[in-house]
Amino acid sequence: MFSKRFETYARPNRLSRLLSRFKEEGKPVIDLTESNPTRCRFHYPSGLLHAFSTRKNFIYAPDPRGSSGARKAVLAYYRRTGVLLRPEQVFLTASSSEAYHFLFRLLADPNDHILMPSPGYPLMEHLSRLNDIQVDFFKLEYEGEGWKIDFDSLEKGIHSRTRAIVIIHPNNPTGSYAGVEEQNRLISLAKKHHLPIISDEVFFDYVYPGTDILPRSFSFNSRSLTFTLSGLSKMACLPQMKASWLVITGPVNQVRESMRRLELIADAYLSVNTPVQNALPDILKQRDFIQRQVMGRVLKNRGCLIRRLEKLKSCRLLKGEGGWYAVVRLPRIMSDEAWALRFLEKEGVLVYPGHFFDFQIESCLVLSLLPPEPQFIRGVSKIVQRISKELGDLL
Repeated sequence: MFSKRFETYARPNRLSRLLSRFKEEGKPVIDLTESNPTRCRFHYPSGLLHAFSTRKNFIYAPDPRGSSGARKAVLAYYRRTGVLLRPEQVFLTASSSEAYHFLFRLLADPNDHILMPSPGYPLMEHLSRLNDIQVDFFKLEYEGEGWKIDFDSLEKGIHSRTRAIVIIHPNNPTGSYAGVEEQNRLISLAKKHHLPIISDEVFFDYVYPGTDILPRSFSFNSRSLTFTLSGLSKMACLPQMKASWLVITGPVNQVRESMRRLELIADAYLSVNTPVQNALPDILKQRDFIQRQVMGRVLKNRGCLIRRLEKLKSCRLLKGEGGWYAVVRLPRIMSDEAWALRFLEKEGVLVYPGHFFDFQIESCLVLSLLPPEPQFIRGVSKIVQRISKELGDLL
């Protein structure tokens, strides 16, 4: 009766079962995995909803690419980074997940392969599976000074059924951007093997201060076919507004053919609602209001984490350059899953074990930096106390 796509899905893991039990018993949990900005007590511009109060919202004028006004607002965003685009190079989608769906349909047939980075966000593999696509992984290696693409694993992962290379820029959850040298090398490799690049840049604006060289969007690339993704979910902290986009750049003929085919795909869905398209120019103009709050919160929580971990010589915050997450490496006296279970069971603190994101480094945990500061401080303090106790018991 049901599709075989779901036969490989795992049962609930130990951590999710324990969390469900806590909820059933009404036990309090300090959630350090929370990444929904609408639940993290940020303040939105007071006039933001005015953009939705227009009679234009009663007029339905569908365009497969999205409305002209909304796409021009996207162009203005990229123009600020020095990238000049034409309106026809932009396609609006309801989410970055839908953008991936469109691109997988554009580029791949069933059982074709795409290359993705590891560690990485598990949603990516889920989306691929739902689109009947196989996933191969290339490694991101931590070299002490930060995360780098392992180009040996990337090139070895390319074969006759590979249809695209996905790069998350910055990566989620490592927070690592591809540097200029890495970008150029990746573009040359993609061109050599006639493969398009899909660059997911939803966290692109959240770069930490002090970065030596500001990151560069892949939308600048004209040497090889490139699809750059972003949207309101992270950029404006408005996941409920359901508006994202993909930008097509590269050689003229490849861009033209991609646009022609994508228009056919997008025309079958027409999923982006009219009110959010009409409001998009105002939302993008006001995004700095929320981004300043998010960056302030992220940096304060990251600073708190650094100070608390200084008390534990055996723990380490791995370097990141942007985004909303922190990766912490703990003593290898137990696995990352065992650490996460211990924190939840003994301290009521929820964190992600690293294997959820396919970390090869042992005993890594992932924390969201979005929770309100008092909640984050309480959770991190409990984590540090528990680590100290476990190490003390071991000694």
